[in-house]
Amino acid sequence: MRKLRSGDQLSWVKANAGGQVDKDAEDLQNLSGSVPVTPGLDEGLKAALSGAGAGEIRLYVGPEGYFYVISVVSVHPPETQDYPSAREPIAKQLYGEHVQAGLADWVERLRSSANIKVYLKD
Repeated sequence: MRKLRSGDQLSWVKANAGGQVDKDAEDLQNLSGSVPVTPGLDEGLKAALSGAGAGEIRLYVGPEGYFYVISVVSVHPPETQDYPSAREPIAKQLYGEHVQAGLADWVERLRSSANIKVYLKD
């Protein structure tokens, strides 16, 4: 953080800082180059980015124990959408949720009515 505040570029620090987690680590969150949307973030990351402005650098400790240095490039406030443009994505999301709920109910009914016996050989 000291190097970043003194003016060093984030990309240089990313390439040369010691003690970095392997980029192929299974539980590593890849935030590089992404545009995170606030409702999709976990609570810890929301708290770390809360009140951040463009050009700020924030430190975040993920649930897996890794430290993330996040450079806030820009901040876009929420915008209202008109009904025709918002209707289709919301309808798709609601339909998907309805299908998942129906499928979960069907699976539960099948499991409760099934007579399953497991025979294990020693």
